[in-house]
Amino acid sequence: MKTLKFILLVFFVLAGPEAFAYEKVLQEQVGQRNWRVAERILQRAEQGCRQKYDAKSCLAKITFSRAWMYTRRSEKDQANRERYLLRAQGGYLTILKTHPDHLPTIDNLLLVLEQLGDRQTLEHLLKSLQDLDDNKRYIKAALMLAGLYAEAGNSPRAFAYYARVYELEPSQRALNGLIAIYKESLDGKKVALIEALAERSQNYSIRRQLYEAILQTRNTVKRQQWENAAINWVGLLGKERLLTASQIEQDIGIESNPEFRELAGRLKETFLGLSPHQAKIDDITLLDYRQAGWWNDNLLRTWAFAVAAWSEGHNRLLNNDVEAANAIWTAALQFAPPTYTYKYDELKGRWAVSLEILTDLARIQRLYKSLIDPAGETFRRIEQTLFFSKARAYEVNDLQAIQRHHTLMGKMYADLGVFSERKSGVRSAEFQLRHAIKTAERRSVQTGKADPQPQLAKLMGDGYSCRLSSQKSGCKSDTDKAQNLYLQATQGYLKLDAVLPATKALQNIQIINPETKYKVKQLETMINLRTSLTDDYLLKGKSHPDVVTKQIDIANQWTLMGETNKAQDSIDRLLQQEKLFIDKTKVYKQLKAGEIEALKKKALELR
Repeated sequence: MKTLKFILLVFFVLAGPEAFAYEKVLQEQVGQRNWRVAERILQRAEQGCRQKYDAKSCLAKITFSRAWMYTRRSEKDQANRERYLLRAQGGYLTILKTHPDHLPTIDNLLLVLEQLGDRQTLEHLLKSLQDLDDNKRYIKAALMLAGLYAEAGNSPRAFAYYARVYELEPSQRALNGLIAIYKESLDGKKVALIEALAERSQNYSIRRQLYEAILQTRNTVKRQQWENAAINWVGLLGKERLLTASQIEQDIGIESNPEFRELAGRLKETFLGLSPHQAKIDDITLLDYRQAGWWNDNLLRTWAFAVAAWSEGHNRLLNNDVEAANAIWTAALQFAPPTYTYKYDELKGRWAVSLEILTDLARIQRLYKSLIDPAGETFRRIEQTLFFSKARAYEVNDLQAIQRHHTLMGKMYADLGVFSERKSGVRSAEFQLRHAIKTAERRSVQTGKADPQPQLAKLMGDGYSCRLSSQKSGCKSDTDKAQNLYLQATQGYLKLDAVLPATKALQNIQIINPETKYKVKQLETMINLRTSLTDDYLLKGKSHPDVVTKQIDIANQWTLMGETNKAQDSIDRLLQQEKLFIDKTKVYKQLKAGEIEALKKKALELR
């Protein structure tokens, strides 16, 4: 009893002029499980609230504290756990009737509802969160509902909520839930959604998991759905150089999937099942020896087979088996569809693996010449095939294919140390890379979509400054050309939000004149702004005045560099956060006129 009197005395002293001074005392008593004392403290606080001018707000605070106390008591008293959770729930719901956007109450209520398994109340709360436009808590609540419905055996509702969460935020947890429910209760709608998510996703790991889920349900999905997943899975892993015969045997049940048993078996053969004579590179190769079997039954499957063979070749090369890599890539050329076939029908938009095989083959002929191509005959044939293929792309004015040819050939010659156009003509990195960049610019005009090529600009800069690892001693550098390309590369990387590569490209510049110095200073300012903006996003949030100010400063820097469209894009992203009507034309004029302070003031007022 003395203890109670002492506690209440402390409370009266603390509670005088302070609105909520009881909280610390309450927390201490709850921590010591003095529930009766804690209740007395709350009752006394309620009496104090009724004498205040803001009694409703004060009483809501007490209700919150009491609900919190019940939550803590439910953790300590397992025998009466549900009773106290229900009391806590009642308190939090009472607060939300008058304060629907009180976030601490929402957070605590979510945890209570999950423990109670109260799906109905969670559903109502979810609608409120949608009205509040609170994605973070909406996702949390929807995940809870998905888990609760899954536990209750309601697969359709669980799947629907996992899908909703995944659309908002494609997390691994939502993905795991989707796949688990999909496997447990398969139907046409679920398969269609899994397929659609795989097609839309830009994340390699997510796409792989979704396709594997379809492959693992072979006997319950339509044949065409399984086939699409098989081809896409092979194409996806192959492009990442992760597909090998052993990987197929590890990830796919080949006993129940004879198609993959066939694929793994053929990848293990020296020439993919061809004879050395059939695998020989002639002037015009490709698709001459398509064989019987599932993977060569149509052009799309044959494409996937060629991608798998390209990946397997890299695996051989990583294991220092150059001759095996050479053999499998040489054979793969007989299956890889020619570049002109990618504009039509089933291959439209697919990855041109034939170019990758040709350029990789050319590299190893030069790098391991004494071992596999001492006379240089194979390299000449490959080079001739590349030029022939590029000519076909020019014939039909396929800018994408033209750009891809120039890009890969430019990288190939750069790897081989053949840089100077003056010395080697079209068979040089300088010629091919220059035309790759020009073609990218032509495509940008044609499509209306910017396509900066900073990595190619940097590679050319490295060539002009004699920094390519394959360049021989005695190389003469051209500093002016190198610096202009490094500036172009830095700006291109910044357009792609790649701050670290931009920083590295800028570090290669040796300032030699006032104009270069001014441009370097602009780019350094941009890099510093972008770096600090990223930090501010994490620490302060997107609506913080410092973030708004830096976003406008970045737009201003783009304007100073003559990148008007990029400046407008930056402003658009900032203004999209607002729900008010904004005269963008006026904003753009302010930006162009350099009225940055007025622009900052207006943006901050909107907040």
